[in-house]
Amino acid sequence: MQGVNAQVVAAVNTWLADGEAVWLATITKTWGASPRPAGSLFAYCAGRDEVAGSVSGGCIEDDLLATLSEKTPLLRPEILLYGASAEEQARLQLPCGGHLELVLEHLDGEQARQHFALLFEYLRRRKSVWRSVCLKTAALHIEDASTGSEILETLEDERLRVRLGPGERLLIIGSGEVTAYLMDLVESLDVAVTVCEPRASHFQRFQRRYPHHDIRHCLPDDLITAEFQDPFCAVVALAHDPRVDDMGLVAALQSPAFFVGAMGSERTSQARCARLRELGLEPHAIARLQAPVGLPIASKTPPEIAVAVAAQFIAARAALYTSRSDNVFVQTHASA
Repeated sequence: MQGVNAQVVAAVNTWLADGEAVWLATITKTWGASPRPAGSLFAYCAGRDEVAGSVSGGCIEDDLLATLSEKTPLLRPEILLYGASAEEQARLQLPCGGHLELVLEHLDGEQARQHFALLFEYLRRRKSVWRSVCLKTAALHIEDASTGSEILETLEDERLRVRLGPGERLLIIGSGEVTAYLMDLVESLDVAVTVCEPRASHFQRFQRRYPHHDIRHCLPDDLITAEFQDPFCAVVALAHDPRVDDMGLVAALQSPAFFVGAMGSERTSQARCARLRELGLEPHAIARLQAPVGLPIASKTPPEIAVAVAAQFIAARAALYTSRSDNVFVQTHASA
């Protein structure tokens, strides 16, 4: 399970299961140049003096930890505002004009343990969920978000809702120099990377070179069908061999993957699209293919090509979340 928020959930689940109490902060709103987006999680286990996640990229964590170290447990969530004044922005060294709002929870007891055990299991199974907490009663709730439902059935109190999903995964088809550079770049972005190489000799050489990475010797279409079937997955074909790339692309373009790309020149890409049509892919599926993959930055060398591909992947990943304006919000309804 990758992804910063998913790692926070995993840490909170472990701490609660071990009988520790946990502070959890969720960014609900940002203004100006806030370093972390709404929905970012930060957790602090005072009993172990351990933290997980981030709400500011380092600007306010020290101040928040100092506050939490002296704070008595909360009976219900509390809203905190950082950087509302110019003086506080300067004291905390926040970016110019940046400030943010947090919801702070104190997690302890059986309800919290069961809640995070279930949340951890959902994310482990790569499911997308809504996590909600009542700001008046601290009641916790989880709702499946994979159906596209936007509103809970009933709300009678002020409630924070956050959409959480599993960490992103990238499947690279084919091994080679571009794959090696891209693998390291994308892993540095907190993304799990798997390399699929069905050619035995290529697989053996690459595995010897990178023994600690996830490298599979199998057919890419089989792997995509079995493991890469959610909207947090991406697939990039770099084998530059139609016998390897094409069937993997057929499977990827029919999957919910948020990004599918293939390396090659404009002429090679046109020929590939013609083959994909012959293999029965619909035009709307082929239109999803980013080919030639990578932003047009005049890249020539393998590391430059990897940078171009990683940059396009980053843009696609950002669109995956920014297209959902309702990822995080507070709803207020009149009490019954």
